[in-house]
Amino acid sequence: MERLLGTRGRLTSGSVIGVVAFFLGLAIGVTMMTAAQGQPMWVWISRFVQNLAAAIAGALITLALIERTLLRRMVSDAKQLSDELIGLLREDGEEAIEAADMLAMAGQFRSGSMRGENLTGAQLAARNLSRADFRDTKLRAANLRDADLRKAQLNRADLSLADLRRANLNGANLVGARLWMAYLHGADLQRAQLNGHELAEAFSLRGAIMPDGTRYDGRFGLAGDVEAAADSGIDVTDPMEMSNWYATCNVADAEVIEEDWEL
Repeated sequence: MERLLGTRGRLTSGSVIGVVAFFLGLAIGVTMMTAAQGQPMWVWISRFVQNLAAAIAGALITLALIERTLLRRMVSDAKQLSDELIGLLREDGEEAIEAADMLAMAGQFRSGSMRGENLTGAQLAARNLSRADFRDTKLRAANLRDADLRKAQLNRADLSLADLRRANLNGANLVGARLWMAYLHGADLQRAQLNGHELAEAFSLRGAIMPDGTRYDGRFGLAGDVEAAADSGIDVTDPMEMSNWYATCNVADAEVIEEDWEL
């Protein structure tokens, strides 16, 4: 959070010095005002020490109250800024890139700050999101093409209609994730944690590497794969021809047609 906000909302050294100097001056002033003429030096010193102790206590209390007030403001500002950056993730071009850079530098993707957030339509293509914490996060129609999602926590995340082409999901936790109509062409799902049914509702898996390290073999008969095979001149009613097609699919084949992604 501090990396995101810098020193905004924090006490500066100048402020601390100013508060301490005020109370120190107050201690000296009170001592001079209350000191009786003709009394020995030790009486003056004793009174000054007493006043100084009271001044130090006052300074510490004042600084603590100021810090607490500023900390509350900083937290409020951080939440507002985080919400603004999340909104910018949906924009095209440099705005989304800069917003993602700021969130990454602040550690927001890994810290758990994105849990349960609405990142629908977020532009995170080719982004390093390894070990990101997206538990319960709404990533509907998010652009995660070529993203590094190794060991990411995607438990119960909503990835419906998400573009995960060639995404590296090696070791990711996808237990309970919703992958309805998600495009996983060429994705690396080695060692990914799944219950078994999540991938069955995807749009395409051709060319993907499955959790057990094997190439996807068409076992789910996904609509996007069947459509792509037909467009490639494959007889989709011939099991042998389809099996050969799946075995030879690679990450560069049959890119998604843009109109298929009109949401």
